[in-house]
Amino acid sequence: MTDTGQATITPNTVLVVDDEPDITDQIARHLEFLGFEVDTAESSEAALEKMARSDYRIVITDIQMPGMPGDELIKEIKRRDGSVQVIVMSGHVRMMRLVRCLRLGACDCFAKPIDLNELAASVRAAHDRINRWAAMMKQCHAGASIKSI
Repeated sequence: MTDTGQATITPNTVLVVDDEPDITDQIARHLEFLGFEVDTAESSEAALEKMARSDYRIVITDIQMPGMPGDELIKEIKRRDGSVQVIVMSGHVRMMRLVRCLRLGACDCFAKPIDLNELAASVRAAHDRINRWAAMMKQCHAGASIKSI
């Protein structure tokens, strides 16, 4: 946090949440190579603690984890800040759970083993959405009209 008590804004920082450290490390190394700052958490609870201290705009999370499952993490993230882009991944989950994650606000989902290039494309798309929204908000605050999409 800054001295003013506000969360640090880090729009290029991605938080990867999985109870398997090998997976978080692999994803983190790949995204760091592509220029993203990456932080990891081994549980939903640890992720929420980190999110209270930093402003992550993109979260990649597993669905099946001990403690709070990924779909409940999505629900809590979206309750706190609906603009956070959440990407889900899972090695074994039923279709209904994936649909629930999408209904809760996940923007994409992947089956394990993850194709890192496809995941990176999803992260870039999420980053682009955030930048578009930020530009629109800047226009709104400046009093400019937003063109129709």
